[in-house]
Amino acid sequence: MEEGIPLTDEDREPWLQAIIDWMDERLAAGESGVITCSALKRVYRERLLRGRQAAKMIFLEVSADVLAERLGNRPGHFFPERLLNSQLSILEPPTSDEDRVQIVLSEDGTERTASQVIATIWLAGEPIPDATPVPGVF
Repeated sequence: MEEGIPLTDEDREPWLQAIIDWMDERLAAGESGVITCSALKRVYRERLLRGRQAAKMIFLEVSADVLAERLGNRPGHFFPERLLNSQLSILEPPTSDEDRVQIVLSEDGTERTASQVIATIWLAGEPIPDATPVPGVF
C-alpha cells in the first residue's frame, strides 16, 4: 500500500489469519480485546466472526469526502490518499442480516465516534465501567 498498489484478497489473507489467531487466543484465555481493521468485504467480516459468538463488530460509516479529508490531514501515513478509491470500490457495506455488525456514523470526529462506539457496545442503561474489560468484546 505504501507503494500505491491496492491489496488483493491474497494479500489480505495473512492479515485476516493473524487477527483470527489473536481473537481465538483472547477467547481461549477468557480475555477481552479490541481490534481495528478494515474488513471491507462481507466475507472478511463473516470469517472474523464465524464461531466466535462473543465477538461483536462495529462498522464505521463515513462519506468518501470525509475520508479524503482525513487522509489529507495525515501526511506521511502508510496509506496514500490515491488508494482511497480502490478501497471504496471493493467496499461492501454491512446489510441488515449481519446481526453482529453494528453501524456507527463517523462523520463528526474521533471523540463523538468513540462515544458512539462505546454506547453501541454496552447495553442501553448499563453503566460503562472505568477501564474494566468487557468479556468477549473485540
